[in-house]
Amino acid sequence: MVGLSEAAFNISDPILPALLVVMGLAVGILTGLFGAGGGFLIVPALNILLGIPYPLAVGSSLCFTAGSGTTGLSRYARMGNVEPRILVIVGVWSILGAIGGAWLQRELEQRLAGTHGAFTLVMHGIFIAILLLTAVLMYLKSRFGKTGWVLMQRFAVRPTVLIPSLGGRISIPGLSAIGFIAGIFTGLLCIGGGVLFVPAFALLVGLETHQAVGTSLGVVVIASVAGVIIHGLAGNVSLTVAMVLLIGSSAGVQIGAWMSQKLTARRLQQGFVLLLVLVIAMLVADMMDKSG
Repeated sequence: MVGLSEAAFNISDPILPALLVVMGLAVGILTGLFGAGGGFLIVPALNILLGIPYPLAVGSSLCFTAGSGTTGLSRYARMGNVEPRILVIVGVWSILGAIGGAWLQRELEQRLAGTHGAFTLVMHGIFIAILLLTAVLMYLKSRFGKTGWVLMQRFAVRPTVLIPSLGGRISIPGLSAIGFIAGIFTGLLCIGGGVLFVPAFALLVGLETHQAVGTSLGVVVIASVAGVIIHGLAGNVSLTVAMVLLIGSSAGVQIGAWMSQKLTARRLQQGFVLLLVLVIAMLVADMMDKSG
């Protein structure tokens, strides 16, 4: 598993480890700040800036995300910002989704193998579509707040589970659907936490932003571990890249979690939308370059 992955890197080049440490620090801060596992940023960065193929970038990022997410989760749990019942239900279904997402990635890679650059362009396109949708949802959330958005409390499909922090019951099938769908994109792109789970928990379930962030980190860790196993069996995990990224992120995630407590929910949402727009711009620029 490791041999194939390590062959893709010249880790003896002193520039590469330095870049990965800085990248890990930046992504760690964002993980703690927004509850994003970092995959939505680290995967495009590894692919575009360092030229690492998508399968290896996703597998290594999932390994990194599992480690960095665990660090952030412990801090959010100590602050009481993790909803355990939602975490268990969504987490279990996210495992199944992550397995399906990893399978889907392999299928796309095999089917597009004969066309030069097609697989990368398709992956870029899926990334952009998901990030655009998330940016729109988070913008609407920051502008209009919770009123009218908490669909799972208004139209609860039975059976339901009581969530004390919400003062009401939430649909178990609805939570399961969130976990499975978001898990697919975790296995496919290493997208999960702040990009999918946070807006889903805030808009559909009704969790307060800081609690949505903490709970999403827990689900990200669960889904990422499942994704690492599947991608690792295919030889698409570099432990070297993951560990060097973790060196930088270990401090960054604590800084981000501390910063999140100093900012209002509205500021967190607006800042996250801006970050999504920047990542989208990077992906679009790379697509235009490859298409040209």
